[in-house]
Amino acid sequence: MNHWHTIRRKASEIHKGLFTENESAEIKLDAEEILKRLEEQTGISRQKVSKDDPILQKSIALIVPDFEALFINDELPAWYSAFCQAHEYGHFFLHHATEAHCSEKDIEFTGAEESPIQTGENRISGYSSRERREREANLFAAELLFPSEVLRVCFLKEGWRAKDFALKTQFPFDFICRQLNFALLISDTVAEISNDNKAGREKSFRR
Repeated sequence: MNHWHTIRRKASEIHKGLFTENESAEIKLDAEEILKRLEEQTGISRQKVSKDDPILQKSIALIVPDFEALFINDELPAWYSAFCQAHEYGHFFLHHATEAHCSEKDIEFTGAEESPIQTGENRISGYSSRERREREANLFAAELLFPSEVLRVCFLKEGWRAKDFALKTQFPFDFICRQLNFALLISDTVAEISNDNKAGREKSFRR
């Protein structure tokens, strides 16, 4: 298991600890419910503030664990606000940060990829320590909000497709497809699927 898979595993385990097995997939993929329970678990309260509030220091999100506070720009779209908040919690769990200010450049759901082409170990040496931390927090946020185990159950057992995830969660379609791609085709849990089945499923979940 490489570094990026380890981050996904950590986020998935944290998500799993927030819910009981008999709760529905809709609840487990409800971003606000995830964040609400995480807020209760960590004791780090979430507060929406004006984008011009000096506490943000020109960032869009800020976490200060020592003060048990997470601040978020109140003008962000709901799905992106949720992703930003999950990103900040990522800094708390992964980096034990005492404080983290993040900009739109830092928090990119399109940067929550760890493929060999974009963010593999062969290129990680080219990142600054800050860039690496931000990419790690992005990946943590993606898996926290859309854990592979839940996606597989919804796709394989309940018949959900990418458009269903997008409609139910209001997250971008392309983001959903990337998460499904990992959950169905790359994750260790489905490593035994034949190459033919992989190609068929990759095509089908975009229908």
